[in-house]
Formats: sequence, C-alpha cells, structure tokens
Amino acid sequence: MNPTSNPTPPETRLAELCLELPTAPKPVAVYKPLIVVGALAHVSGHRPVKTDKSFVTGRVDADLDLDAGKAAARQAGLAMLSTLRSELGSLDRVKRDKANLDIFWLKHDSLEESANLLAPGVIAVEIAEDLEAALEQFATIAGDLMTPGA
Repeated sequence: MNPTSNPTPPETRLAELCLELPTAPKPVAVYKPLIVVGALAHVSGHRPVKTDKSFVTGRVDADLDLDAGKAAARQAGLAMLSTLRSELGSLDRVKRDKANLDIFWLKHDSLEESANLLAPGVIAVEIAEDLEAALEQFATIAGDLMTPGA
C-alpha cells in the first residue's frame, strides 16, 4: 500500500498530534482572515495566537530566539488552520493546491541574522526531502510489521 494514497484526514491528524487550535480571529473593519474565490480559499493576516487568545510578540534576534520564532510561526499556522475550520466547517474540506504555495520572508534591516535566512524555496525542498525520508522509513516499518513472526 502506498502511504500517500489514503492520507489521514486533517481533523484526525490534529487529534493524533494532540494539537489544539486557537480561537479563529474575527473579521474587523475591512480585514478578512479568509476569502473564498471559486474553489480556492485564501488566508492572510494571521498572527501567532496562543490558545489563551494572547499573541506571541517580538522579532527573532531582537526579542525572540530562533526556537521561539519557530514556535511563533507554528502558532500562526495553527491560527490559519483555525480560520479554515471555522469558516469551512471542517478541515476535511481542505485539499492541497499543488500549484500554489506562497512563502516569503519579512526581513527587518536591524536583524543580524536576516542575511543568513534560507530562501523559502530551499526550506520547502528540505521539508519535502525530510517527508520523503520519513515515508520511506515508515514503509520499511510497515513492511516489517507485515512479515510473519515480526
């Protein structure tokens, strides 16, 4: 069986990972956290929201170390998922658009390390390579489990 042929539904995966989504941000004035155009949902303007509804604030290299910055980025991603769930009713309605992934950096000139940030495309390739390696390891484990006497 190909492990990618039947991906785990997003709602199930969130539960498996014990991830708690923060409260979805409410639209204020002209701000809309989600716009649906045809079959595409566009999310924007999400901040790193903690489950207690407070925000992670600060800049990496100024107020936050790298690990705190990564954690804040993760919280912003969870906030986006929360908006999608809130507006669409379920994350199970979300499918990946393989042709569209917009990632960019907002660099502040005062950051000493901003020149050393990897390009978003490089990070995306590294993530894909890590995922492919993990899937290969999982396929090996699955094969071992299917072997009689294992």
